[in-house]
Amino acid sequence: MDIDGQLVLLNEEKVEYFKKAIEDMASGSLCCVAIAYRPCEAETVPTGEDELAQWELPEGDLVLLEIVGLKDPCRKGVREAVELCVKAGVKNVEFWHQMLMQKSTI
Repeated sequence: MDIDGQLVLLNEEKVEYFKKAIEDMASGSLCCVAIAYRPCEAETVPTGEDELAQWELPEGDLVLLEIVGLKDPCRKGVREAVELCVKAGVKNVEFWHQMLMQKSTI
């Protein structure tokens, strides 16, 4: 969706633009979240708890509203744990669910 609220199809150039923006945010230790929706008729959405639990969320034809970068600070004690690993001779430390490029900012 553009600034005027008009739908715009994503072409390869725009996809690359958004990928670069995500990489830039990730390299600054930000977790990226894309916010999008898919238009659908209200009567097609289940209302009962059991029906909702079984409902497969629609994929594709999403309207991208924005991509935001959220600061995800290291948890308390992480720095000390990494330092302890280094002192113990650990050569490689993996960090949960973060992109590889974020390791350099820790």
